[in-house]
Amino acid sequence: MSLCINDDLIWLAIPRCASTSIESALINSTLNCKYPYDYKEKYYDKGLHVHLEVEKLYNFFGIKETICVNRDWFDRWYAALEFMWLSMTNAGLIPIIKWEDIDNNWLYNNFTKKYIDTIHSINRNANKYIDDEMVKLKYEYTFHFCEIKDHPLKDHYYYPALLLSQNTWKKNNKCTYEFDFKELDKFENFITNRYGTEFKLEKLNSYNKLSNKIVKDDRLKNWVWDNFEKRFEKTKQLI
Repeated sequence: MSLCINDDLIWLAIPRCASTSIESALINSTLNCKYPYDYKEKYYDKGLHVHLEVEKLYNFFGIKETICVNRDWFDRWYAALEFMWLSMTNAGLIPIIKWEDIDNNWLYNNFTKKYIDTIHSINRNANKYIDDEMVKLKYEYTFHFCEIKDHPLKDHYYYPALLLSQNTWKKNNKCTYEFDFKELDKFENFITNRYGTEFKLEKLNSYNKLSNKIVKDDRLKNWVWDNFEKRFEKTKQLI
């Protein structure tokens, strides 16, 4: 969950960009870190980790400088896909296909345009309005790839949203300060120097990588770009 640090800097938590490690390090540091709304009691205290778009953070904390960690767009998408399958298993759900059996053609055939467009739509509207149709749609797409689909819906089960571009959470704008996932030491140094206190990250939410049949070739990268990233490029061109 994103945090406001010392009332002057908003850290924007982007999925699969060391957000669990950063959240833990900030909360356990000497810095004054505040959660938006009632998210500490609702999520963090229950061991849950959620993400909010930057506009919602501005609405709660006010307009402040922002900081985030970015990741290569394809690496982040693939990590989100892997985490989605791992999370289903950890939650006691049975995926319709095992992670190790997924290949490129399965992705192309099962991640349909309708499914991908609806993920974007649900995420865009989830915090604007909640009606019976939205609840039903969110339920359907949360358990879309599960063998048994009649599970109690939990807010934190909406894992398909993790596949969306990191620009989803940044609203297609750059943060005031941005750091690369492969250079987290620079993020640590920035916090240490800005606030005059030692700040270090621990590696959390990590897991043993499992192999599968996915080939990370140009066709797959182009498919991911066209379905999850390209719509943000169009937005930039229209501005």
